[in-house]
Amino acid sequence: SASAAARSRVPNAATTQPARRRPLPSNTAGSGSAGSGPTRSRGSTYALYSAIWPPNTRLGLGLGSGNAAAMRTLALGLCLGLGLAQKPTPRLDVEVDKSGAYAVTLDGLTWAQGGPVALTVGSEARVAGDGGLELVEGPEFEDDELCSLGPCRRTWMTWSDHADGLMETSFEIYSDGVIVYEQSFPKGLQGTAVKGGTDPAAEKDLLSTSFPAFVAQEGLKGGPAGVLHFAGKFMKDTRSSPWGPRTNITSGEESGPFVLFDAHNDNAVITSTFSNFMTGSQTAVTDQSGYITVGLGLLGSVLSVPPGYSLKFISVLGDGVTDAVLNWGKIMRAQYGKSAVAGYERDISLRYLGYATDNGAYYYYHTEDGVNYEETLEDVHDYAEKIGVPYKYILIDSWWYLKGAGSGVKDWTEQPDVFPSGFQAFHERTGWALWLHNRRWSVDNVYDEANGGRYTFLRGRDDLDDGEYSVPNDQRLWDDLMLNKSTSGMQIYEQDWLYNEFHGVSQLLQSPTLAREWLLQMGKGADKVNAAIQYCMEIPKFVLQSLEIPAVTQARASDDYHPGKVDDCEWPTCQWYQGHSALLLQAVGLAPSKDDFWTTADQPGNPKYKPTDVETHSEFLGAVAAYSTGPVQPADAVGKSDADLILRTSTGGGLLLQPSRPMTAIDACFLQEALGGDAGPKPRYRHLCPVLSTHTALPNLPKFLHVMSAQLAADYMLTASDVAADVTPGADYVFWRAADSPRRAAASGVSVSVIAAARAGDDFTVTLPACRADDFGLLHAAPLLALGGGDRAALLGEVAKFVPVASQRVRSVTAGGGALSVAVAGEAREEVTLVFYDEETGATPTATCTLSEAGTATVTFGPEATACTCA
Repeated sequence: SASAAARSRVPNAATTQPARRRPLPSNTAGSGSAGSGPTRSRGSTYALYSAIWPPNTRLGLGLGSGNAAAMRTLALGLCLGLGLAQKPTPRLDVEVDKSGAYAVTLDGLTWAQGGPVALTVGSEARVAGDGGLELVEGPEFEDDELCSLGPCRRTWMTWSDHADGLMETSFEIYSDGVIVYEQSFPKGLQGTAVKGGTDPAAEKDLLSTSFPAFVAQEGLKGGPAGVLHFAGKFMKDTRSSPWGPRTNITSGEESGPFVLFDAHNDNAVITSTFSNFMTGSQTAVTDQSGYITVGLGLLGSVLSVPPGYSLKFISVLGDGVTDAVLNWGKIMRAQYGKSAVAGYERDISLRYLGYATDNGAYYYYHTEDGVNYEETLEDVHDYAEKIGVPYKYILIDSWWYLKGAGSGVKDWTEQPDVFPSGFQAFHERTGWALWLHNRRWSVDNVYDEANGGRYTFLRGRDDLDDGEYSVPNDQRLWDDLMLNKSTSGMQIYEQDWLYNEFHGVSQLLQSPTLAREWLLQMGKGADKVNAAIQYCMEIPKFVLQSLEIPAVTQARASDDYHPGKVDDCEWPTCQWYQGHSALLLQAVGLAPSKDDFWTTADQPGNPKYKPTDVETHSEFLGAVAAYSTGPVQPADAVGKSDADLILRTSTGGGLLLQPSRPMTAIDACFLQEALGGDAGPKPRYRHLCPVLSTHTALPNLPKFLHVMSAQLAADYMLTASDVAADVTPGADYVFWRAADSPRRAAASGVSVSVIAAARAGDDFTVTLPACRADDFGLLHAAPLLALGGGDRAALLGEVAKFVPVASQRVRSVTAGGGALSVAVAGEAREEVTLVFYDEETGATPTATCTLSEAGTATVTFGPEATACTCA
């Protein structure tokens, strides 16, 4: 990277350059494909490139035709002919001209034209190209640099308004389809709020600085055709749209990562904030000619930034939308040390069944007649034990603590009329771990020094906010709060009302650091007692910020539950749908959380619900929860639970049976959403994907595929490319579904319907029939395994469960010697029924085992017999 001396000096066009920085040629410059003039150093071939690259081979910025790729090919040929070492050109690259204008290219063709560099100083915008901001140093190229993610090729520029505004920008190009962009401020900036800090509620939807920026240009050869944009509260505003004049991208602090994809979903590029997640932002602005420019930069409400402050953004290439997002997620998790496995081990709700009293629950702000909450929930515990439902924790929502001004938290202590014996006694009586909810803080809370408490708080201002919001700004508060409740049985802390607090305390919007510090303090407090955190009512900023916070293990992926509202799915509100948001959450290492649900239809008695609020889709909601990889939380009245339905999500001991990744929208949905026509499955509700997929991975085996269809308006032909992330190329599969319906298949005498057999994982088609939520479909594909002697068989699994093959149940499968051997685990003496498929006969025989006292068994299946041994 640039030397400290070079970064600290005031740039001047006549300043002598450091030896390691080489000016780009006057005609053009590039991060990796243009030259540095006739002088070649450090083994670079850029002098050769510049010598043979005509000045005007680029379109627009001059980029976009096949000329750039052709010139690269010519240069490579000359290099090889001269015996020079030539590095391959990255597929994802950046071209820069001498004015600092740039474009992102993919395979030598323009992928996205760059927009102008801009910054705000003294509340006035300075924009490159209109005289307000001038390129005073660079573009300059640095080869083989040690950059943010390792070795890269780097192009940097310095911009100045010749007064108080100074900004350095750079591109880092990596060989594996990654670009990192940085904007930094060596001297800091003052007066960055776009309206002078007088209206942070409006400023938060604007940008103070801009780099990079991308023009939404349609019709580029091989370029983007659509864009998927993660946005909004619960990320429920996430949607796809065409890339061009009709692009729909949310601006401001509720915006999040966006994915550009081509018309065939062969290539996709995701772009997001890469550092300072709480102040990095983006806007979409339409110019006079009708073009939309998406700019990334500093949140427009921030008042100033200190010397050395920087923002980084990142673009990552993938083979389609899902592949790009998951590739990006691997990079983000590695950069920040986030581990989904550690989160799973830390968070009991990701592993076991729990009971909920959240919004939509029967006991949400409601108790049994004549008794308090403590007694009501003890009755829930005793009833669950009676019917054999092994809940391991309880979500205790906002009804237990004292409210203050604006209905915020005044005292986060269980009230004596609610829990007379206290949480610890309840925890010891039931054995349940506690999941404790918290909402926004009231300004009259008992913890604030201004109210006689011991801790420092930030308060909303009456002149800028509604004056009723506050947040802690004191690590001691979080340490004491978490320690106090963890000793009473708390294992999960839920921070709800996140976006309300962010909006309601202007200091969080106006400071370059306070919002991040607030969340880091919360996480450190949880770390000290090994508690997990759920983010609720989050916007994408919080999801990205969780990368720095190991304690955050999950986030709500859909809106609050309400009985009887499954078919109320007019965008953006659909209380069960998480096919879009789950993809982003998985990528950053968080489990998507669906809210609670009723397991039977009619549960009268709570005045919060109308007599017409009956749940006729309990089976569907159970399946959605099971495939989320997040919590499964029934919320029934005493005497109203369907134990059989609940236990279809878990082992007899309550261990959740889950796929290896959350169920997410297939990429064809994003194409259909953006481009229309017959690009993908047709939904009954807009911006809802009616076909979702996931898989189960077992050691040394091809993946087991699972596909859910719901609210599908017309039959859809599913192909291998639709589920590329969830099948193993080269493997042969048998496709099956439970006979008649998932519910009927769960009855005794389980039967299955084989749809197709011996179909290759990278070349198949299967028809998914149109359906709604009440007749939703679950399609599975199991790999055919060689037994020897030409025989093949497949494990279909526990077909009575929503996830028939789950790693929590099936520990290993080995094939050979004429048989399949399946090692299973569960509770002592638990009965487990497995279904197999015999390719030669087409039969689907079953085997039922009773597990040993150690909770294990081995089931052996072959053409001759099915045997069960317990160990």
